[in-house]
Amino acid sequence: MLNNKSLFRIWPVILVGIVLSYYLLDRPLCEFFELHPLREGLIVLLHGWFPWIRDAANGKMSGWGLLVHWTEVMGWLSPFLLLAGCWMAPGKRRDLILLMSMSLLTTLVLKNDLKDIFGRDWPISWGGNHVSWINNHAYGFHFFQSGLFTSSDTQGSFPSGHAALAFATLLPIGLIFPKVLSWSLLAAAGEGMLLVFMNYHFLSDVLAGALLGIFCTFVVSSLFKLPSNLRSEGAID
Repeated sequence: MLNNKSLFRIWPVILVGIVLSYYLLDRPLCEFFELHPLREGLIVLLHGWFPWIRDAANGKMSGWGLLVHWTEVMGWLSPFLLLAGCWMAPGKRRDLILLMSMSLLTTLVLKNDLKDIFGRDWPISWGGNHVSWINNHAYGFHFFQSGLFTSSDTQGSFPSGHAALAFATLLPIGLIFPKVLSWSLLAAAGEGMLLVFMNYHFLSDVLAGALLGIFCTFVVSSLFKLPSNLRSEGAID
């Protein structure tokens, strides 16, 4: 059974995971995936099908390549989804669009603010113009020094915005349609693990992003009583 009380059971587990990952797992995993031939092999294998993959792995992203960052696309679309939901007839589809769009908007704002507050070094110097763990063994937080709002974003790894937006997008699907809840969470977790595997983020970044996305979704669900049948049909199974 999944309801709002579950959020308070999830929080401590993820928070402990963030702390343990920061001190014990982040750097070893980062070095492991950077040196492991499987990562480069996967990039080479997929490059023939999706040319943007190698560019993304080398810190370069073309205009078309941005389209593959589906979580960012969902963030951009969230205001339009909200407007569309306001005009839809009552029902589960309307509940889904409203819950997803408001969760995305909330997550989008908070993740940017949190990145600026924590100011964490990245695993790899994607743009080649800032320090990172792999290149410089730079590791830690630089509070209020990320430069996110000056368009430099040299220290904005924590929390993972991609992971946060993935959960803010997919968790509402599972809440509105409980039969696919497990698949929704699995897909969101898969996005997070891919970020770690490709060294886009440390594991603790992804866990923090997941916590943020879950938190925003539950807050919106509680405030706006979405899905609308939650009170009449009981808890979300």
